Amino acid sequence: MSTGFWDHTRKHELRVQRCAACQELRWPPRPVCGSCGDDAVEWVAVPRRGRLYSWVTIWRATVPALQAEVPFDVAVVALDADPRLRMLGRVEAVPDRELAIDSPMNVVFHAVTDDVTLAYWRLA
Repeated sequence: MSTGFWDHTRKHELRVQRCAACQELRWPPRPVCGSCGDDAVEWVAVPRRGRLYSWVTIWRATVPALQAEVPFDVAVVALDADPRLRMLGRVEAVPDRELAIDSPMNVVFHAVTDDVTLAYWRLA
């Protein structure tokens, strides 16, 4: 169901589902449209921008692989394409910049492996 998202992040593209029947954008990916119930879907590019809706600072690693990276921030970003769509992602650290609700954010991509690229958010 989310394969289209991961396929496009590897190409450094931010895409969300759009219902082919009613054109409603949707995130997170779902098998059917919440507006009309149709199961026809396409993946469409959206602007790589949004606004900080909320965030949390992770102070303790829950897995050993993250121990060297704490503390770090994880954000919920309302996409400019449709503010009802809120995407979760790690915040790329920017020295001397503080997070604040409604701050403009841009997506950036980080390849973790050859197969996995993550969408991070950075203060604009």
